[in-house]
Amino acid sequence: MLPPREIISEMYKSSFVTFIVQVTHSMTLRNRLHLYYIIEIRYYNTKKQTEVCLN
Repeated sequence: MLPPREIISEMYKSSFVTFIVQVTHSMTLRNRLHLYYIIEIRYYNTKKQTEVCLN
């Protein structure tokens, strides 16, 4: 079984990807790139916070 930290990051990844696919499905390329950029930053910050919480 995975350690808790791994489980959490896997959960993040899977729900994150699903979310992206759903949202970007009906978007123009330009909007999509803009959104990816925003999400990247948010996701990165969330991950950092999660790591801080778990440590």
